[in-house]
Amino acid sequence: MHTELRSFIDLHLRSDLTQLLLKAPRELSFDLRDAVLQIECKRKAETKLPNWFGNENVMYFSKLSMEQCSSEIAAEYKANLTQGNLLIDATGGFGVDSYYFSKRNSQIIYIERNEQLVDVVSKNLVALGCGNINCLATDCLQFIRSFNERADWIYLDPARRDHANKKTVRFEDCEPNVLDLLEDLFRISPNLLVKASPIIDLHYAAESLAPYLSEIHVLAINGECKEVLFLLNSNAAARVKLVCCNIKKNGLETFEYYMDDEGTAEIEYSLPEEYLYEPNASVMKAGLFRGVAAAFGLKKIHKHTHLYTSSQLIPGFPGRAFRCRAMAKPDKKSAQPLLNGKKANVSTRNFPLSPDEIKKKLGLTDGGEDYLFACTLIDDHKVILICEKV
Repeated sequence: MHTELRSFIDLHLRSDLTQLLLKAPRELSFDLRDAVLQIECKRKAETKLPNWFGNENVMYFSKLSMEQCSSEIAAEYKANLTQGNLLIDATGGFGVDSYYFSKRNSQIIYIERNEQLVDVVSKNLVALGCGNINCLATDCLQFIRSFNERADWIYLDPARRDHANKKTVRFEDCEPNVLDLLEDLFRISPNLLVKASPIIDLHYAAESLAPYLSEIHVLAINGECKEVLFLLNSNAAARVKLVCCNIKKNGLETFEYYMDDEGTAEIEYSLPEEYLYEPNASVMKAGLFRGVAAAFGLKKIHKHTHLYTSSQLIPGFPGRAFRCRAMAKPDKKSAQPLLNGKKANVSTRNFPLSPDEIKKKLGLTDGGEDYLFACTLIDDHKVILICEKV
């Protein structure tokens, strides 16, 4: 990166960019709008890509590439699912996934059809110390259909926007269409790793990818579902494993269950006991509402209320645990005397009002030590459970 441009970016990293465009000196040795773009992207990288942010030689390509690329946390998780001699990253993008794949596989082929992006990524990877990634500016379909060697893994993150730039979810609406490519992909490699939209329907995906689907990984980061990953194998077992993972600041929360066991899992129902449990976002996305209860010996408080209860504290639950301190009718007169103040953390489960409507009704603002769950119980009564975090 040009020394003057680097200094300008560092100097104005926290500046008002609108004012910068209006008031910056015109006698610059670089394009001002490009510098502003670099600043905007670097700001996004600070939390999403800290290794990129901390390297003064890294260049950014576009705001869209920054929005669409994996976070370092997610990329590292994906990389740990793979290991081998050669991995092909067929939809390379900004190169974050390739960087982490290179730590687990001997050689990486990075493919991206945008030549300018490939040029930026290849220079960034050198700056980041990667020496085992071969960057190719080509169309992935052309590459896959002409490649005559063998790879251990192929990774695909299809573009999830159509020709009108509208977001898409189903495999057949993405580019490339993985379903049309399976024969070509398995000709090259026995193992495929496919990333899909975090809102994809898992049952649709499982049916579409059968009989090659081996595992589905639902990845949440700090309680927010970020990625759904599909591991495919040319000799996959008959049963599909669901792996729910929530990466938190203080560790990793995982729960594994076989997809076909969910419908037959035997569970009990009960009114709330001393402890209440709320599954994390990855378990909720996976739809393991019966499985998580069966695995931890918990009781569900209603068929459609995804909260669980026990008389004794059960360790290791994939989510949050609370002590249920009181139960009230969903009105101010009943609930307010049981609270510690005018602040509470409010959630709703199988309840006709939103959290904001509940807060307004009870005269509450966000925060405090009280955790309120407005929910429907097994006897169909609608109540507010007043809890404290364990």
